[in-house]
Amino acid sequence: MLRESAHVQPQSELQPQPEVQPQSEMQPQWTWQHTDISANPRFNGDFEEALGAISPRAIVMPSTTDLYFRVRDNELEVQHMPNAELRPIPTIWGHAAGRGANPVDNAFVDAALLELLEGVGAGR
Repeated sequence: MLRESAHVQPQSELQPQPEVQPQSEMQPQWTWQHTDISANPRFNGDFEEALGAISPRAIVMPSTTDLYFRVRDNELEVQHMPNAELRPIPTIWGHAAGRGANPVDNAFVDAALLELLEGVGAGR
């Protein structure tokens, strides 16, 4: 508990607050909402064909508890990717899974990465 005579500086006095540029804050969201791998002359909006053109081996790893990027969405996408496998991360950490903060998630992701890298060495 603070003594009555103690002076507590408001956060704004402790350090200058950066100027926020609303447009720069919205750019990542706009990019995310408008990114479409099929929106070009090659695929003419055919999303499934664009997914089918992704030829490298891939392990698509959504979090089982992510509320932004659902496993079902990736399930539908992987069906059209010829060399992709769906391997959801079994975690309680939602959207933050796989970012390096949870040792169990890290081991799961690392195992998949090792598998992919070993495949590269084997010519797969």
